[in-house]
Amino acid sequence: WEYGAEVARIVGDFFRLRYRLLPMLYAAACEAHRSGTPLLRRCDLEWPAFPEAVDSSQYLLGDDLLVAPILAPARDGTTAERTVWIPPGGWQDAWTGRLHQGPTVIGLKCPLDEVPVFVRAGGIVLSAPQRQSTGSAFWPDMVVDAFAPRQDQVQTRWLYEDDGISTAYERGECARTEFTLRQQGKETEVRIGPSARRRQATVRIHLPQGARAQAEGCALLRPSETRAPGLFMGPGAPPSPEAGPVAEWNVELAPTEEKVFRIAWTEG
Repeated sequence: WEYGAEVARIVGDFFRLRYRLLPMLYAAACEAHRSGTPLLRRCDLEWPAFPEAVDSSQYLLGDDLLVAPILAPARDGTTAERTVWIPPGGWQDAWTGRLHQGPTVIGLKCPLDEVPVFVRAGGIVLSAPQRQSTGSAFWPDMVVDAFAPRQDQVQTRWLYEDDGISTAYERGECARTEFTLRQQGKETEVRIGPSARRRQATVRIHLPQGARAQAEGCALLRPSETRAPGLFMGPGAPPSPEAGPVAEWNVELAPTEEKVFRIAWTEG
């Protein structure tokens, strides 16, 4: 509040993003406990052969987000600049939707209310509808954002839940739910494994730029004409201008039941 209403709004927006990403962050914290893999880590832990990966000013967050904070003031008072090393593979700018193919170094210009964030092609980001506190580490409503790659691959991610406060997980009082993205040719599939709990879910498959698909049993959201107002905003949020369409399902996930979401697409 010492810096004015605009800064207070921006800080609040990123606080709210943190709350939306709690399912992903809690799963990453569980993995850090299990294997020692840091929740936030420098890129040379995953790509040690690349000298550029030692840059401590950017980092991986969870499995599939690359974050490159702005560390210097904007020269003109409106936009800041920095370079970002893009790791091997495809990485989508979460604000614009532009896909960058790594390994490469890019230059960026950002307004005050953006922090450069990139999503791994083939990645899965788990989030929850907006909440105002951490509360219980159980999510009766959640959002699954899966980013279809152009290359065939299979990627698995996990949702982890427990009571959020005790050591009961040491006695097995916890739940893990498997999420798998499978890319085969021009067909993208998301498979959600059995869960111990009933929940509402929004499944969003982000197709590559220029992809064409027919909506069968799902909504097909077209890219907007403006940059995203926020990241991982949940159901109905349109794709960014340089992204592809998003296929979206809203479903109930029953305990012990596996669900499959599949969409075929062609290049535009």
